[in-house]
Amino acid sequence: GAEDQVRLLHRTWFAAKIDANMSCKGMVILSDIFYPGWHATVDGQTAKIYAADMLVRGIVTEAGHHTIEIRYQPWSFYLGLLLFAGATAFTAFLWRKKEHVDESPLDLLN
Repeated sequence: GAEDQVRLLHRTWFAAKIDANMSCKGMVILSDIFYPGWHATVDGQTAKIYAADMLVRGIVTEAGHHTIEIRYQPWSFYLGLLLFAGATAFTAFLWRKKEHVDESPLDLLN
C-alpha cells in the first residue's frame, strides 16, 4: 500500500492540530499520555480518542485527507470555574451588604 503522511500543524499544552493523508483506514497516534478530558474532531466531526498501547492517544481515521483537532477540555475545569464565579459573586454580595443598626453607638452612652 501507499505511505501515510501525517504532519503536526500546531501544538500547545491544551490543543493540537494534525494534517493526515491516509492511504487506508488507520489510527493516527499522538505520543502524549492518554488522559480523560481530551476531545477530538476529524474534519469537524466528533471522534473518539483511544488509549493506543494503553498509554498514548490515538484517533481512527478513514482513508483520505483529514484535519484532526485535539483539545483538552475537562469537565472539572468548567465546574471549578463555575464554583469560583459563584464564590466571587457571593463574596461581593456580602461585602456590599450593609448591616442596618437602629441605634448609634453614641446613643448608648446617654
